[in-house]
Amino acid sequence: MSKHGVSAIRCIEFYLLIICIIVCIYFYPAQSQQNSYCTNSGFELGNFSNWTGYTGDCCVLLNAVNGIVTGRHTIMSGNGTDPNTNNVVKVVAPGTNYSARLGNQNVGAQSEQLTFSFLVTPQTALFVYRYAVVLEDPGHSPSDQPRFQIRVYDQPTQLIGCGQYSVVASGNIQRFVTTTVNGRTVVYKDWSAVGIDLSASMGNTITIEFTTTDCGIGGHFGYAYISAYCSPLSVEAAYCIGNYSAMLTAPAGFASYVWSTGDTTQSLNISNPVNGTVYQCTLTSFTGCTVTLSTVLTPTTVKAGFTTAAVCLDYVSFIDTSITNNSSVAGWLWNFGDGATDSSMHPVHTYQVPGNYNVTLIAISSGGCHDTVVQQITLNNAPAAYLSYTGYCEQQEVNFTNTSVTPNASVISSHWLFGDGDSATALNPNHTYATEGIYPVILTIQSSDGCFDSTLQYITIYNKPQASFYASNQCLFSNVNFYSTSIGRKPIETYLWNFNGTNVLGDSTMSYVFTTAGTQHVSLQITNVLGCVADTAIEITLTDTLKASFNYTPTHITTALPVAYIINTSLGNLSYYVWNTGAAFATGSNYNPTLNFETYGSYPVQLYAENVAGCKDSVLEIIEVAPLNGIYIPNAFTPQGDLVNDFFKPQGEAIKEYVINIYNRWGQLIFEGNINQPWNGMYLNKQALKGNYVYLITGKDVFDTPFTKTGSIMVMR
Repeated sequence: MSKHGVSAIRCIEFYLLIICIIVCIYFYPAQSQQNSYCTNSGFELGNFSNWTGYTGDCCVLLNAVNGIVTGRHTIMSGNGTDPNTNNVVKVVAPGTNYSARLGNQNVGAQSEQLTFSFLVTPQTALFVYRYAVVLEDPGHSPSDQPRFQIRVYDQPTQLIGCGQYSVVASGNIQRFVTTTVNGRTVVYKDWSAVGIDLSASMGNTITIEFTTTDCGIGGHFGYAYISAYCSPLSVEAAYCIGNYSAMLTAPAGFASYVWSTGDTTQSLNISNPVNGTVYQCTLTSFTGCTVTLSTVLTPTTVKAGFTTAAVCLDYVSFIDTSITNNSSVAGWLWNFGDGATDSSMHPVHTYQVPGNYNVTLIAISSGGCHDTVVQQITLNNAPAAYLSYTGYCEQQEVNFTNTSVTPNASVISSHWLFGDGDSATALNPNHTYATEGIYPVILTIQSSDGCFDSTLQYITIYNKPQASFYASNQCLFSNVNFYSTSIGRKPIETYLWNFNGTNVLGDSTMSYVFTTAGTQHVSLQITNVLGCVADTAIEITLTDTLKASFNYTPTHITTALPVAYIINTSLGNLSYYVWNTGAAFATGSNYNPTLNFETYGSYPVQLYAENVAGCKDSVLEIIEVAPLNGIYIPNAFTPQGDLVNDFFKPQGEAIKEYVINIYNRWGQLIFEGNINQPWNGMYLNKQALKGNYVYLITGKDVFDTPFTKTGSIMVMR
């Protein structure tokens, strides 16, 4: 025989070995979890999903309270045994992975209940429940003994046939064992199975109710272990095309089986089967109810098939579409073409490298018949979800950007979860968080080739600052001082003030002069170093006017009559005023004083005023006293546009003409004038800075005698 022939035979042998292993794994129920068409009826999810729990008092279930109670409703798993049965009873039903313990070995006249409801369909027409019972036997009257009962309802109060079982602790219960544990008499029953034919209730909702109760006096326990499953009420045929034998199997959970051939086993072996032969089996439950099932012997054909929900590099979802003419498809063996395998119905597999893969599925019926299909799939590069954002503040928009990478594709959908209960489907959404905190943001994308990816990023949203301020006074024509009292967890970076529509970027303290009486609107907007913004506004009413001012006569004073008569022209209801007259001697009224000067020169005179509202203002004027028939040069002037001492020039009645030059401290010529153009304190069309300047004046008197004057002049404002 050639090497190729030997290789082919070995491949066939290996293939058949795989099939045999699969059949053994899937179709010997004592070795695996019984498949149920009622989800979690056998607690296969490891929890009480689809079950309803109650607790109450003896007897039975008085003062019932809805809810699963830890310790009184308990999921059991593993290989443990019950100590009150001398470790005979296992805590999990044979052939299953989980069961539930109803009740416990505590005492106190407690009662517990579990109920399960489901719709009767052709797939759930057989209900099989398993139970093991542990009852302490104190020898009380039957009404006070620990007990266990089962009821099956077609309607809320309608018991179905063969749907009731009740047992009270006693030493002579059929199929129960009596033992002594730690000085206590205990009766127990190892795991038993009961099957119920529900075909008469097709389309109805069935409820099964398990109840355990301690003794009524309160000193002795009663509890049970339970499990259940639903399946079709039919005979399972293990008969494939080309087989020389067939096996028919009736549903499990019945006390006895009688076939039309006279056999009394659950399964019937048939040699040299003849297609079309009718076989019947009569099933009797442990409670004496019977049902007869018929089946026509037909070979099972299996058509393997599957589809892929997505073909992406990171994962591929496979959907089994295999069908069979008899029974059902109950086993699957997948080979994903990259060396990995799986045995679930609808597997999800992760590939590491894009490309083409030959995927093989072997579909196996519940009777062990099988078929194989091979399909090639093409895997695309997986997308990578990424996100970025700007904005960190509560009650302000955070701008999210989808920065995902999709090789050779595009993003066709985005789903955002912002971590505060809100979501969005825009590509680049904006979202506003109501409060500060750390939020988990999840972005899930779908690419144009049907692939998905998600990313999770925690973002920190900060508390926004709190803006507030107050005004020091409300005085017209006076500096109104505003003080920010804003606070925040992060430093405040900018203060934007608004005075009646005029924005002023300033500091935490600002001064502003209002010239219009009435209500003025002032607002403040603050921004911290994170860009968080807050604003606030107040309105102030300016009704108190104060403007300090005065003039004097005569306007030209010489040493011939060195007297000035002050006229107080201040506006507002003055309550307080003070004159600072310097070297001048004041006499007369304090409101309108008379000033006497000893010699010629420049005399600064200042008025400080305050009104009844507390508004304050001041004004400064320079009064010049000229020498008689001489030339007098002032040493200061106040060029502030109030028509009082606004110009610098030589003074004297005998001056005919002159030229005046003004220099700054660096010797730069900043003004050149004459008798018709004295210096008004301006430089380059702007007010010159306050301070000292140097002057040079040359001219002639009325007798054409030249003169030259130099010195310093102080600009005061």
